[in-house]
Amino acid sequence: DLDSNIDYNFRIYDLKELQRLHKSDQKLDIDVKDYYNKPIKVLKPEIGSSSYGTAIAILPGEFLYKIYSDFGGRLLESNVRSFLSARVKINQGIKETLIKAPEMFLAYNNGLCVTVSEIILNEDGSVQTFKNFQIVNGGQTTSSIYFATQDAKKTNNFVDLNKVNVMTKITEIRRNIDAVKIQSTIAENSNLQNAVKQSDLSSNEEYLINLHTCSKKFRNPTSNNYHYFERTRGQYQ
Repeated sequence: DLDSNIDYNFRIYDLKELQRLHKSDQKLDIDVKDYYNKPIKVLKPEIGSSSYGTAIAILPGEFLYKIYSDFGGRLLESNVRSFLSARVKINQGIKETLIKAPEMFLAYNNGLCVTVSEIILNEDGSVQTFKNFQIVNGGQTTSSIYFATQDAKKTNNFVDLNKVNVMTKITEIRRNIDAVKIQSTIAENSNLQNAVKQSDLSSNEEYLINLHTCSKKFRNPTSNNYHYFERTRGQYQ
């Protein structure tokens, strides 16, 4: 008997799967119709650069779940981290939103940074193929969507992927520049930010806003000076 405390993954390798494995070291091209049955639109503003193009898209949760299910870590080869498990605090928050408020995921999540070598469009302007698709920032989001959905099935919970959407910035890297260098620089800069403390997250509480407003209105009765209440870090400077 199988140990109930161990997760087992059984796969049948047919000719199609063997072909996929044979191509696993090749560039990752994703045909949208293979993973999603509705059009995915992109906004492609002209930025006047010969080195790269840019596009903005909202990728459906179902699409991200299916491509991660198929390609796994290959999607994140240009990312600075692989999946850090659902025990990490941020990933716990992602999982909780997916289960309890999937329709709010777009509002709460920072989204993805993706690089491609080309976006091939259909006649109606929807995406036909993402060529050489790589997630350079947002690996935790993508993998959390997959693992939260898988875990929910085991615990009789449900993630409604039809309500999950993820804002995505796509950089289309042209052939005349070093794609690897651009990908690593995007990944590096996407992950550079000042550390956020718990006090920063609570700085927009209503009572703190009111306290800050009062501090600008009322003087100290003994010194006739104002007390400055710094509600957010760096505000006094």
